[in-house]
Amino acid sequence: MSRPRPQDRKPEQHEPQASDARAEAPQEGGLDALLGGDAAGEPGRVGGGEAAGRAASGTRKSKGTQTPSGSAQETRPRTPRRVLITAILGAFLGALSLVFAFNLDVNINWIWAAVVGLVLAGAAWVMAALEGSRKRWGMLSALVCVLGIGAPLVVNAVFIQDVTERSQREQSITDQGEDYDESAAAAQLPEQVKNALALGSAQFVAGVRVSLDAVERDASAAVRASDPEAPAPEGRYVTATVSVLNNAEAPVDPATTLGMDLIFADGTVVDSTQCVATLKRPVLDVGALEQGKEATFDVCFDVPASHSSAEKVDAAAVRVSNQIDPTQAAAFWKVK
Repeated sequence: MSRPRPQDRKPEQHEPQASDARAEAPQEGGLDALLGGDAAGEPGRVGGGEAAGRAASGTRKSKGTQTPSGSAQETRPRTPRRVLITAILGAFLGALSLVFAFNLDVNINWIWAAVVGLVLAGAAWVMAALEGSRKRWGMLSALVCVLGIGAPLVVNAVFIQDVTERSQREQSITDQGEDYDESAAAAQLPEQVKNALALGSAQFVAGVRVSLDAVERDASAAVRASDPEAPAPEGRYVTATVSVLNNAEAPVDPATTLGMDLIFADGTVVDSTQCVATLKRPVLDVGALEQGKEATFDVCFDVPASHSSAEKVDAAAVRVSNQIDPTQAAAFWKVK
């Protein structure tokens, strides 16, 4: 019996075999790829298996480093120790300049420390940039150094401005004093004595609240009791009790700031400094009064014989003026 020729075969007889071969081919290929080829496998197939393994491993690693948002997580290297040391040293030098900023005697000399610190801060920033680490330590150090340079300069500028303004005020007072007309002021004294304040009233003179508490119109016996070695008066001694309260910001010494005189109705002036007797509460013992401080002291007047009569003394007035600036208004109090 003769075999049928291939062309005589029916399609249904050889078609399943072809499909079986095609089905087996991928299975064999897939197994080879998975195992990397058999022991006698082809090099290309073995290489393909290894590449596939590395690709799969890389895929797993990349998936393992995915953040919840799907982007790869990047981490910067830690700041090197040398960067930290350089930045901290620079900040320390800048802080030294800040500490001495308000010491006018040495603050300018310490600016160099902040300048050196600023150089170190810049070096720390550059090193951090080259290392690829965070540069914030260098920036913070630079900020401290910039403050260390600027603070002494600002303090000195403010001090110079204050000194300049004070000098201008003193010069203005001096100029006014040179233009002060004593004769015109003396001509006004009788009217000022007539309109003097009553005892116990308060008035501001040179930034100080002044009040005349009492006047002893014949104090010769009291002065000799206080100072037995006091010389005899020309006519009589008159004493006055004065209270002061410093409202000015700067300390005020009444002995050097306030001038006290006994003014008569005819314009005669008796200066308290002409009395050399020592009193129980002399103005020299008061000293400088800080703001808000008060004191009470006594002054005396050595009245000449020509004006020692009770009538003339009773008509007189005590004047308290600003000795530093005579152009400022003085205050007058009646003695009776």
